[in-house]
Amino acid sequence: MFPTRESIDRTIVWHVTMCALPAMFLLRLGAFSAAAYVYFGLYGLMFSYSLAIGDARKLTAVTLGCLPGIMLLRDFFYYSSVEVILAVAVGSWMIFERSEFDRLFDDGLVKALVWFAAIYWVLSYLLTGDYSANLRIFELVFSAVGVRLLARRRAYLATALWSVGITGFAIGIALIGQGERLGMVRNSEIRLGNPITFGIPMALILVLILAEHGRWLLLEGKPIMRAVAGFGTGVFLLLSTSRGSWAVVTACVLAMLLVSRHRRHILQAMVVGAIPLALWMYYSDSSVVTKYVDKTFSSKEEWSVEYNARVAQWNTFPTAFADSPIWGFGPGRGKQVSITYSGHSLIWHSLYLHLGIECGLLGLIPLMGLLGTLVGRGFKHRRLRGEVAPLLGVIGFAVVATSVPAIDGVSGLFLGLSLAAGEVVGTHLIRAVVVYEPIEPELVTAP
Repeated sequence: MFPTRESIDRTIVWHVTMCALPAMFLLRLGAFSAAAYVYFGLYGLMFSYSLAIGDARKLTAVTLGCLPGIMLLRDFFYYSSVEVILAVAVGSWMIFERSEFDRLFDDGLVKALVWFAAIYWVLSYLLTGDYSANLRIFELVFSAVGVRLLARRRAYLATALWSVGITGFAIGIALIGQGERLGMVRNSEIRLGNPITFGIPMALILVLILAEHGRWLLLEGKPIMRAVAGFGTGVFLLLSTSRGSWAVVTACVLAMLLVSRHRRHILQAMVVGAIPLALWMYYSDSSVVTKYVDKTFSSKEEWSVEYNARVAQWNTFPTAFADSPIWGFGPGRGKQVSITYSGHSLIWHSLYLHLGIECGLLGLIPLMGLLGTLVGRGFKHRRLRGEVAPLLGVIGFAVVATSVPAIDGVSGLFLGLSLAAGEVVGTHLIRAVVVYEPIEPELVTAP
């Protein structure tokens, strides 16, 4: 399935790093608008270069690698730029890698995802008159498709994932100390970022460091690099205080302990990693992390309808769903329904609630079918290749979807990882067949 080129493309990593460093330096100084224009400007140069040389793989890898920064700074540039960028990156395959693009759409699941996204957005626009209503579903689908396209070249996918980690580390260093929770800045003048948008890429990298000895990051046989990368990622993940991201890692680790063939090594890595993390927590100021752990497990206010919008939405969902269970209240109308039933002017903070309210069973049944199909593919991939990463992709996406709507680019990284299993499932096994040809009667001579 994967060609033998098994090394990180340093050019792509260098391009992503050159996009991130100047912009994150400005971000550290508090120049948010300048950081956004520098980041998008440098990324635009790399994007244009890859487009000019006709390298769809490089273009997609650079785009996915820069994605955490693009999503962080989109408010200071052009909010819908993410959808446009991802669409062009995926669309470039239709021009420069047409056979790979056509092969992608031989997969009925991918085709169904694209059609669902298109129909869902069109209906949202027709019902609301707002083009931005549910437009972000294209982020989810195009990001996932980008991962799937790169999955046939393991080195390109690993390079893209490494680049995601580099961008995430740059963001973490730039924002540390600038807000109560790492990954966001909130004050009377500035609203930047979201802890879960920062935490999900960190969770993905940490999961892939543990899975298959880091094979999907080309870290197999490099224990020191895995340990250093795992420790740094774990620290940033803790500081994000993103409980949704913590839940993703917890679920994926439990899944690995149940189905992975490397259980002993995963347990060893967890024990070895827990020691420096515990020392760091003990000697550093961990009050923010402790606060959110306490809020999660001890605070009654955190789980009350009066104080938590998510809890209020989960509490009122059965009533709202029962009022229109078949086709819902209509795509794009979720926020209005939330105001009516929960009293909060927010989109429903779960993909399951979001689709249930807007599309009813007509949305929830296909979603369950998608997740079920991906789980089946994940197990089949494990049986054929001994790898659990695609199964972890669907588990991670399913867990993220309980906390946020998950129709965004970083959630698409998990969904794309799960779609990568289709590269094996869709491969035909060729067996040797011995054909015995009959002997022509006239060639047989009598004794």
